[in-house]
Amino acid sequence: AEFEWNIADSSGVLAFMLATHVAAETELPVKASSVYDPRYLPELAVDGDPRTRWASSGAGDEWLLLDLGASVPVRTLTLNWEHAYALAYRIELSEDAETWQALVPDGKGVDGQQTLEGLEGRGRYLRIHCTRPGPFPLYSIWEISSADEELARALKALGMRFAEAREAAAQEAAKRLSEAVNDLDV
Repeated sequence: AEFEWNIADSSGVLAFMLATHVAAETELPVKASSVYDPRYLPELAVDGDPRTRWASSGAGDEWLLLDLGASVPVRTLTLNWEHAYALAYRIELSEDAETWQALVPDGKGVDGQQTLEGLEGRGRYLRIHCTRPGPFPLYSIWEISSADEELARALKALGMRFAEAREAAAQEAAKRLSEAVNDLDV
């Protein structure tokens, strides 16, 4: 049997793959040490959608870094862990993403929502540095949020920046896909 590729049936998959590639070409304000696969990108931990999540590809030292856009106080932080939580982690803050200060030096994750209160820190960059996995050989966070007004606003703005970047990437992917189809004269 001969394989025949049907572009009409595959265009959604191609557009998703191309949008992911275009988004990867852009400097985005959420980074991770690793990503399990494209369904679990780091920005999904701040997209405001409780059904999406970031997942690491490994279980050693792994981290998720957020650029909050400006220095903000951090007094409360909620981590909504997936079943692949970190038994041990640190939460660190920085003004320059190079010199870090421990906000939570010895965090112990839980399966589900974990709210950390009584924190005293300030920074532009927030990093969750996972050091020991729970029951699975990776780390995964559904959503990061805060009851702090300034931090909540910064996290929401971060999510909106990703929504805008995702939309721009989807438009660019559709344009590139259309150009490729036209070049094939299909």
